[in-house]
Amino acid sequence: MGTKERRQREKKDQRQKILDAALEIINQEGFAALSMRKLADRIEYSPASIYLHFDSREHIARELSAAGYAQLLDRLTAAASNPNPIERLTAVNQSYVAFGLEHPETYRLIFMGDSGYMTAVPRSSGPQCTESSASSSPAPSSQPLPLRRSQK
Repeated sequence: MGTKERRQREKKDQRQKILDAALEIINQEGFAALSMRKLADRIEYSPASIYLHFDSREHIARELSAAGYAQLLDRLTAAASNPNPIERLTAVNQSYVAFGLEHPETYRLIFMGDSGYMTAVPRSSGPQCTESSASSSPAPSSQPLPLRRSQK
């Protein structure tokens, strides 16, 4: 392995160390407690060295949000594999709630924090609509469904 590859690996490892420490701080104290100085103290780096990897605290939040969305997507995709629609809906709902309960600070960060973190949503991943699946179900309408009165 050459020097260039080693440096790239070390940079990737340092970046992951920063993200892991940031997540640890967020899980213990909440996102509001995360600061570059506290993060630097936690991993024994200088605050300036963190800026070599991340532009800002918000940049770190976007990275953590993207990882959180990926975890949630993996869970929901696994839960959505059930062919029975009622069981599938139940499994997806349970997976969503379980994710929130098991990762409350990540959930809070991605769903209850700054809406700018929504840009971290992985748009290209997940189930894709195919022609066969599109023909088997009606296309969603942008119009609201009409309300029906119950028949007595």
